[in-house]
Amino acid sequence: MIIYTHGVRVLELDERRVRLRVFLADYDPSQPHRVLLPEGRSFFFGVLWQAADGEAGRRRGPLNGLVPLEDTLDPDWVEANAGRFVESVERVGARNLPAGDELADLYETHYTELDRRLHRWHERWEHEDLLLQADYDVVVTDARWLEPLREGQGMGTGFPSWGWTVAGGQLVRRGLILKDRGDRVGAAHAFRRAAAVDDPEATVRALLALDDLDIDLDALHFDDRAAHEVRAALELCVRLSGEGRDADARAAYLIVHSFGVPEFMGEARERAGMVSPAERAHRLMRAGDRFGALTELRRAYDGGDEVIDFAVALLDGDFETADGRGPGGDLDRTRMALIVADLAFVHAREGDDETVAALLELRVAAELGSTMWRYVLESENAHPEEVAAAIGERLMRTTVAMHLPEEVRYIAETAGARFPELAATAYAELGDYYATFGELEDEDEDEDEDEA
Repeated sequence: MIIYTHGVRVLELDERRVRLRVFLADYDPSQPHRVLLPEGRSFFFGVLWQAADGEAGRRRGPLNGLVPLEDTLDPDWVEANAGRFVESVERVGARNLPAGDELADLYETHYTELDRRLHRWHERWEHEDLLLQADYDVVVTDARWLEPLREGQGMGTGFPSWGWTVAGGQLVRRGLILKDRGDRVGAAHAFRRAAAVDDPEATVRALLALDDLDIDLDALHFDDRAAHEVRAALELCVRLSGEGRDADARAAYLIVHSFGVPEFMGEARERAGMVSPAERAHRLMRAGDRFGALTELRRAYDGGDEVIDFAVALLDGDFETADGRGPGGDLDRTRMALIVADLAFVHAREGDDETVAALLELRVAAELGSTMWRYVLESENAHPEEVAAAIGERLMRTTVAMHLPEEVRYIAETAGARFPELAATAYAELGDYYATFGELEDEDEDEDEDEA
């Protein structure tokens, strides 16, 4: 997901006045009543404070030293105190209002570019004139608040952080800071406020943080902490689902999914009816909600642009484009393989054998066939049985054709009693392979004897 809401650029500077151009960077057409461009002093107080924080090449200024970070993360405090620093705000021009379908298409087309412009708003962008934007004259109460600014300076602002909305994410972050400083009462108050914001991710993270208020997570061993966090998110997902809080339950499930442990994903499927992001995106696409499908994928694979583009190509039926995607690393390759596995079972259950065949012919399916097989077994996605057996055989035969005997061996061993015919076929194929090409161990022994 884009981690900021607006881009800001300094156009003019006087002693106590600055003209700022504000661009909408993250447009969500599913929220038609959202305020797209800022109003009032609070937003611009946040801009001025951030411009003075000394981060990302910005200069440090007196405003940053005067107001601590945790206060800037409290929307009520900012609303009550912004007038101490910002005397007035006047919008002097707006472009590309009202938002419509064409604007939504623009933001969708250039989503990745906007995501990567976080620290590049000082540079002119070829499409920026088409973005929703406005110019503002901001007058401050003291010229010192403008000291760090320079004409032409730009930055991204309005960071959601630990939520889908700025307010929700800020309150969660505030709570975590206060907890680290030993202020349990203040932290609990911030988490409860975050849980009350209409923001599923902030709600879930706040509820988890409340449960962990007396636990020093940083003191736990990495594996112990991961096990604690994924189990806590799973139990919360199940509870919220049982309470009928579907959006919150889904947000909790996406935290479970982020750990990449198939057993927990399977438990969430069994106990809370949660399906994988790929399957949910497929359903949303079928229902005509393309934006919803893309949002699901972006929340599940945050920062994985190649993975998201790969999934979208599959959902569009463009297997050639998907197969041409070059994964950036092992994690991306694994994610792609699991998406293929999810969609293969979805289409198999729908009786779409042609699409199943196309999915299993993808390069990543051949290379990571055993990984896919392990995932579908452990994530409780291998159903119905006859579909699982058929897909397992296709994966096995693909790995045979790719001369990957260890992948075939793994499928044979894990098919076991549950899929006896598949196991027997895989072992037979493995025997034929070794009869033709020889045992790998024998080759290693021969090399050792030659060296001796």
